[in-house]
Amino acid sequence: MPVAHAVTHRDPSRNFMIQHRKPSIMDKFEKFHRENPHIYAALRLMSIQLEEAGFQRWSMKGLFEALRYQQALKTRGESFKLNNNYTALYARLLMDNEPRLEGFFEIRQRRAW
Repeated sequence: MPVAHAVTHRDPSRNFMIQHRKPSIMDKFEKFHRENPHIYAALRLMSIQLEEAGFQRWSMKGLFEALRYQQALKTRGESFKLNNNYTALYARLLMDNEPRLEGFFEIRQRRAW
């Protein structure tokens, strides 16, 4: 049975079908997170600053926009890219890793990634 989002092609040297799964959002996020640890660090710092200022909740999308602005001022050449699909994943990661941020971001129930 075909895998969801699979790309199938015939391997001419072996004469059988090979299926390749397209990377999921989680796969892409994990790669991005590994390659860009400064993003997590910046989001963590901004979140803790807000929490210390007395805010009990904040929007991860708002932090993404603020981070885009900050990075645009620092970046020359190729534009800074931050995928909106990662907001919920960063919110969950921060709340899992930082006990003081538990419940800081509103998140919805996860669908399949």
